[in-house]
Amino acid sequence: MGISGKTTCMLIFLFQSLVSFAQNDLFEVQKLNVGDGLPHRSSYDIVQDHSGFIWISTPGSINRYDGYQVKNHDFQTLNIDENTFTHLAIDKNNRLWYCERKLLRQKAKSGILDIDKDSLFSIKQFSKGLFDDNDIVYVGQSNISKNSILLATKQGSIYTYNGTFKKVFDFKKPFVKPVLCEFIDDGKLLILSGNALSIVKKGSSIIETYYLKDEEETFLRIISASPRIILESHNGKGKRYWQISEEKLIPYSFSTRDDNKDFLFYTGEHYDYYCNNNHIIIQNKDGIIVFEYTIEENIKISTDFNKVFLDRQNILWASSQNGVYKIIRKKNYFETTQEGNSIRGIYSEGQTLFIGGYTRNLMLDIKSKAVSNFPEENDAFSSFQRDNKGNLWIGTTANRIYKYDAQKQQWNNFKLVNSENLYLTYQNPSTEKIWIGSGNGLYYIENKNNTVKPFRLPAGGSFTSNTEIRQFYQNKEGLWIVTNTGLFLMDGSTEKIKKHFTKKDGLPEDNLNFLYEDREGIYWLASKLGGLIRWDPDNNSFRQFTNKEGLSNNTLYAVYEDDYNTIWLPSNYGLMRFDKTDHTVQVFLPENGIAHEEFNTFAHHKAADGTLYFGGINGITTFHPKNIGLNKDTNYPVYLTRLQ
Repeated sequence: MGISGKTTCMLIFLFQSLVSFAQNDLFEVQKLNVGDGLPHRSSYDIVQDHSGFIWISTPGSINRYDGYQVKNHDFQTLNIDENTFTHLAIDKNNRLWYCERKLLRQKAKSGILDIDKDSLFSIKQFSKGLFDDNDIVYVGQSNISKNSILLATKQGSIYTYNGTFKKVFDFKKPFVKPVLCEFIDDGKLLILSGNALSIVKKGSSIIETYYLKDEEETFLRIISASPRIILESHNGKGKRYWQISEEKLIPYSFSTRDDNKDFLFYTGEHYDYYCNNNHIIIQNKDGIIVFEYTIEENIKISTDFNKVFLDRQNILWASSQNGVYKIIRKKNYFETTQEGNSIRGIYSEGQTLFIGGYTRNLMLDIKSKAVSNFPEENDAFSSFQRDNKGNLWIGTTANRIYKYDAQKQQWNNFKLVNSENLYLTYQNPSTEKIWIGSGNGLYYIENKNNTVKPFRLPAGGSFTSNTEIRQFYQNKEGLWIVTNTGLFLMDGSTEKIKKHFTKKDGLPEDNLNFLYEDREGIYWLASKLGGLIRWDPDNNSFRQFTNKEGLSNNTLYAVYEDDYNTIWLPSNYGLMRFDKTDHTVQVFLPENGIAHEEFNTFAHHKAADGTLYFGGINGITTFHPKNIGLNKDTNYPVYLTRLQ
């Protein structure tokens, strides 16, 4: 045992870099296909009615999806061809309009389904003779003017329906190519047909028309109508993208991993959505990919996305030749950092976060995210503590501890040859003695000559009992020492062991990682392999919670309580939120935004403001419980569809 000194000018080096944190949103992809009730894997149009149901057109069928089941309306009921897709739209009275998607030289059938009354109308009947049944070649629901239905007739006229029919433009010649319509800013109307793009000004017959140079190239989709016009076309070789800029039709460029293979299918305020042969890719506006979904079947979908629809719950639906993809964007309540660093210790003071890890030990400015390295980088730091003189003590996963003398600005390290690791330090406020918890017993620093001395624990009657110290906790009963061989209670004044609690005293498990005392005086113990233990010391009663009671894993590393009667449990498989009243468990995994599913023994901390930090084998998960919107009172959309 010995001591060596090292002097440095200051504790914190100049800030050297910025730490990157995870995005604020999470994404989940679900798939709806034949096995879920669709009559065909190929799908085209998608709309949502006023009751919240999703309507999907497949060949010869229109299907209502309620989130669980699919109800089919087949071609015989709808009076359409057996193998034909339909355009869809919902009017303000919750009626479903449909029109066959056919070449214009063919007769397109159409109709209106009153969803609430389950009755069917022909276009001629509904319009009171304004249109014949084969006049309509396109119906669509505007994303800009939500209550408006857009209709195109084969004679070249464009109508809107918002309770009454109104002709908004007439080309005065028949359409010869398929038609798409949408309102854009300032009430203008965008009309696509073949290789022509026309913009009709509100209340005017003046139009601006743009043409693709290749007459055989055809506009396929309106990807965005506001605030930018972004269009998709196909020229027989592949897809291309266009935008209107300074009253010119110019190519629209985007940046992904491979512009030649990635295809844009939706653009939103914060993210762009792409697909290629076997992936759905989401990237933010900085061009950083934040989510990638691999489709199980090796089926090309890149050229097969037909309609993309954002519903009222901000769920994105994308139809394809391989089913319907439901892309759910959820708020990420967790912040993650230090990806790639296996975290061993965490501690905070004010706006400074101290981090120990196998890859790097560092200090992080919580506000600016700037980081600096510790002067000592030889060992992974596992704990941090200030003593009553302001000195910083640091435990490690090696056989030494560090002390930084704040007054002298001097580093000292204490090395113990016969110990594998000196994880923890703790200063007894009564005696001011520094105690050290190691992987094979309890030690302390003798002040006379600054040497590390062993303290003989009564476990097995021998100091070499491989007792691993995992926590120090002091209350009115004394100093609790949490170990893999039970709980030791030390008298804070005499520093003699008063009691050794084990299974013989009723503890369900001896191998313990953490002790937490709640406001009612109940002890909660995190165990290794034995789950969570509730101990009422007044009557010495115990209750054990394991995976049989809903825990995701039986190895827990810590217990931290928030202000909402719940405790947080980092484990070997997920972060758990445990309700102390009804004992229900919520489990958070990487898909919920945490850094990694596996946490570490000493890598946890609760800051003065209540912020929780949990470190694992791939970085740190940070959050404040007040910001977690995942309580039991989470509001899910419920629609009353019918009273009977």
